Amino acid sequence: MANYHLRARDIMQTEIATILPDLTVQDAAFLMRNNGVRSLIVEKDSDDDAYGVVTYADIVDKVLAYGFDPAEVSVAEIMTKPLVVVNPSLKVEMIARLFAQNNIGHAPVIEDHKLVGVVSMTDLIVEVITDPELPVMADPPANTPRTPLTLKPKRAKTSATAQRKTKARHRRVRQAV
Repeated sequence: MANYHLRARDIMQTEIATILPDLTVQDAAFLMRNNGVRSLIVEKDSDDDAYGVVTYADIVDKVLAYGFDPAEVSVAEIMTKPLVVVNPSLKVEMIARLFAQNNIGHAPVIEDHKLVGVVSMTDLIVEVITDPELPVMADPPANTPRTPLTLKPKRAKTSATAQRKTKARHRRVRQAV
């Protein structure tokens, strides 16, 4: 069950990784790696300016795909600006719709014209879908062998009649082509 009662303030990240627009894409990649994030909020140049964002996708699509030197391209050249922003009281369902309609994965949370957090698709998935009633899995005891978990799709068991119908349908499709 999804937690649709949550709001942006409940799921946003308040430790925000930011960068100045005049720094390089190489600097941005370094900051992303060190902060364990896939996007950086680009600071405003002045109080009446808008925030920007630079993402992994921006770096790949606008720099690496064209063979440009990341040390020679500024963040300002590839960032997205202005941004779609959300209010801290916006419901998570509306945030998800906003992301889908605008084809975005991150949005700054702005309150009283100040950056107070960032909401991402990851926040939506982790916080909204995760059931708070379920306990978090603890690490197994040290002597427990660790085996990789492989998830396999379940196959529906089909009856002999369903299998015959499927084969007949495939034969008709092949004959039609």
